[in-house]
Amino acid sequence: MGGGVAQLVTSIKIRMKIILIAGTVAAVVLTGTTAKAQIVDNTTTWFSEHFQASESSGALFNPEEIALDLGLNWYSRDRGRNEGQFGFGFGGKYFFTREIGLSVDSNIGFNGHAFFDFLHASAIYRFPIEEYRIAPYAIAGTGCEFDPSTQLSGHFGGGVEFRFNAVTGIYGDVTYNLVHSASDYFLLRGGIRILF
Repeated sequence: MGGGVAQLVTSIKIRMKIILIAGTVAAVVLTGTTAKAQIVDNTTTWFSEHFQASESSGALFNPEEIALDLGLNWYSRDRGRNEGQFGFGFGGKYFFTREIGLSVDSNIGFNGHAFFDFLHASAIYRFPIEEYRIAPYAIAGTGCEFDPSTQLSGHFGGGVEFRFNAVTGIYGDVTYNLVHSASDYFLLRGGIRILF
């Protein structure tokens, strides 16, 4: 009987996370759409400004960039088990120069455990190639893992970002994460990057 209750609680936790993630994404989309609708009457124009490649001669990767990342994460182990786990990834980035920036990232795992799986802070060095609209980057940093217990961690890796225009892009990266007293793991991330 105790096992059935534990499974029910785990199932409820997972559903609550999914509802929160869906609600957050919907709120971000609706807020952004509403704000843009007040400025731009034509939603087609808003879409083309954000998701079509721009032919302007302006730089796509700039200093003093602030960005929001929203995406899907996969890590190669589920905190002690050998199977992988998916989660909703989100974070923020600030670039001091075209090349050098800092980020803070987290993950809400679809596993019924701790609400936030980790909090990572990273230094980023990117190599913008404007001609191809891409910027490969190296990333390294430290963080705190919250699942299954609170532990310090470090990570390093790399990735690439593609920019549709100066305000929207997509990214993908992989890091190797060294955890103090648990199994190390790989983290694969991918998603959309919105610049402000």
